[in-house]
Amino acid sequence: MKKIIVSLLLLIIIVVTYVVLIKQKPPIETGRIVPSDNGKGIAIEIGNIGLRDIHLKKISINNEEVPKKTKIQAGSGFQEYDSSDVFDFEKNNTKVQSMVLKPNISPKNLIKKQNQGTASAKDKVYELSMLHNKKINRITIKYRYLGVTFEQVIRLAMH
Repeated sequence: MKKIIVSLLLLIIIVVTYVVLIKQKPPIETGRIVPSDNGKGIAIEIGNIGLRDIHLKKISINNEEVPKKTKIQAGSGFQEYDSSDVFDFEKNNTKVQSMVLKPNISPKNLIKKQNQGTASAKDKVYELSMLHNKKINRITIKYRYLGVTFEQVIRLAMH
């Protein structure tokens, strides 16, 4: 009986340590944030700087509202985004719950490479775009990484 209790305590300590260590360095990284002219649309570069896939679960805006339209697209670091394409939801309206962000994609490293002129088609970034019927002030991204649930909140400057 004593061995079982010691084993359970050890397992609990290992699990808690695992979760704490993973939570200390969230794997989602954000890059450029581009609002639409009226503030009811937003595009955010995001990436996965972790070692494994990120599984997006939910995107909400302001006070836990679901955006009217959401899409995510993978882009190449070699290109600049066309603003007419960023908010064109006729081409793509992705269910966020089905999205997986592959690892080793850093928007901040991409910006450095673009500034240095060393970015190539191999450099990737994800762009999350949303439209809503009200001005967007805050975005909440809920996701799972290595079995742990995360929540990333992005607050936008009030205009």
